[in-house]
Amino acid sequence: LVARVPTLNDANTYREARRLFVEELGGVDRLRCELMSTGYLSEDLQLTTGTSPMNVFARIASGNMPHPTVELEDGFLICRNRPENDEHWDSK
Repeated sequence: LVARVPTLNDANTYREARRLFVEELGGVDRLRCELMSTGYLSEDLQLTTGTSPMNVFARIASGNMPHPTVELEDGFLICRNRPENDEHWDSK
């Protein structure tokens, strides 16, 4: 996907990435298999919250990883990035 749509930052490139994903790359079923084979999705189709592989946002949402800047707003968790990560958000 990255080779075919190297920059994904507007409606047209998102539309093309979605088309490729659905029509040529196996769609949701393939994504589910990939996430399960890499350990990010459990057999019961839940995001894993362990440390290997590390899914920071799933860990924060589950309460397995405390995060000082998480707020509850209308039933949603808002996770802010660490300041040092925000400084370099657009670097390679």
